[in-house]
Amino acid sequence: MNNLLYARLAKTNLSKNRQNILPYLLSCIGTVVMFFIMDTLAQGSGFDSMIGKDTILTVMGMGTYIIGLFAVIFLIYSNSFLAKRRKKEFGLF
Repeated sequence: MNNLLYARLAKTNLSKNRQNILPYLLSCIGTVVMFFIMDTLAQGSGFDSMIGKDTILTVMGMGTYIIGLFAVIFLIYSNSFLAKRRKKEFGLF
């Protein structure tokens, strides 16, 4: 019985907070996808036949670290933003 109650509470919570949760999920997904695209490009073998491939791979590797740092900061910020909204909601009860 409790499992059904928790599932129902979770469903109503997600449906009522769709305006807050949907942008959070989309931003998290977009950030992770952007990081993995950059990482895949940096580690790929597509640059093997290019002139200056060492320079390109070095710049792409540094870009991966920069995007990774940005992703961590952005995800922490967006998570704290969502937590503040949730805290206000819990204050109503």
